Amino acid sequence: MTEALVLQVGKVSLVLGLEWFALLDEGGARAARRLARRHRATHMIAIGHAAGAVGVVTLPQHRGRNHTRVSRNAKPAPAPSDSILHSAAMLFARQFPTGTVAALIEVSPGLLWLIAVHEGVVVARTDRLYVDAAAALAAMAELKLAYPHLVTPGEGAVPAVPGLDALTQHTGAHSQLLYLSNWRQMSISTQLGLGLMFILVFCAARLNAGSYQMDPLSHKEPATSWLTPSSDAMLPTASPVVHGITGLQSLLGIFHALPTNPGGWALTWSQCQAHALSWHCVARYRRERAEATNEALLQHAPSAWRISFVSLDEATADWQTDAPGILLQHARPMSPVHNDRHLLSALQGLQALFTHLQVGQPMPVASVSTHSSPAQAAGDLASQFRQRAIRIEGPLRSASLLVDHAAFMGWSTAMLRVQAIDAPDTKRSRFLLTLEGELYESKHAIESR
Repeated sequence: MTEALVLQVGKVSLVLGLEWFALLDEGGARAARRLARRHRATHMIAIGHAAGAVGVVTLPQHRGRNHTRVSRNAKPAPAPSDSILHSAAMLFARQFPTGTVAALIEVSPGLLWLIAVHEGVVVARTDRLYVDAAAALAAMAELKLAYPHLVTPGEGAVPAVPGLDALTQHTGAHSQLLYLSNWRQMSISTQLGLGLMFILVFCAARLNAGSYQMDPLSHKEPATSWLTPSSDAMLPTASPVVHGITGLQSLLGIFHALPTNPGGWALTWSQCQAHALSWHCVARYRRERAEATNEALLQHAPSAWRISFVSLDEATADWQTDAPGILLQHARPMSPVHNDRHLLSALQGLQALFTHLQVGQPMPVASVSTHSSPAQAAGDLASQFRQRAIRIEGPLRSASLLVDHAAFMGWSTAMLRVQAIDAPDTKRSRFLLTLEGELYESKHAIESR
């Protein structure tokens, strides 16, 4: 359900259903405001250390009713200056500043609100409303796969789930939505350029939303088939891993979280390679300003990074992070016949948003080996599955549209390049992403084509 809800709880107007994004730039409130304008939002709120995430929403004028549902993509409209709106997700995040916590809350009969926070920051693709309980539970199951240590309110030492009444007791300036009153002060060319770009992206996603639909991953596989990073020792050597929807979300999240100008050092490129259930990543930075020093970079870099100074003007950071995934032999991918008709049709609809989108022909799965019987393992996989090479290149912003189609994809390499662009458009962006991997398929229907 892609709608927002303004709900009157006592004297407080709560807004549920914002769209949340991690901030790529370190510009704080300025970067958050810029992102909100790009999404033609009327309201925004920033959250986390140095505005690490921003929530945006488009709301028409509040008419004073108990609640009003509005489309996120509605045309921006002015809001009364005396109307104070509070983000329910921000209030929930303040209640759980550490760890990963998710909850399904019934806000009215037949309407469920899914909210999840990680270290006090709202998780992307949550703060969503559902009228279908099964879909809400499936979304919760996917969150548990993406965050193995996720807990729910009332579990263990975690406080019980707060009701909306309880959340309203903690409202303040930190939870107020900021009204973007100066949207109309932007130049006409800027409005037209940004509007056209995101309308094209939105239309492409809408046109193809119904052409390729998958059951939730939690319906495809039992929870026990998914592996956590602690299971690396149990993996067969070179065993194919299907990263799926949560794995691609994890990978894109790495690039969205990259600091672009820490301590005066400019990001030039970053690359991540898959190793079992981990991403091994490296980023290259160039000294951009005279006042930028090695000490400044070390001070601003994430603590998990290992920094190497290649020269006086270049530095490299490398780190490792978790990669959600499932072993291929536990997956139940679609047949080539199904993918030719449905998945590839959906990708054709997205092709205009990428500079390169190529899917190869079905090929035998690459041989794998195990500690017990390499030949038997390779034979078993080859008898059941096929793989297609897939390579995608285009703007980082467009990659989010691939997520819903990535249920049976596994990635080997991802690279982000930062380039100078005079006039960004649907295919050109300052942040150019390249993805290389495999689409896995069931062999069963190949002989029957």
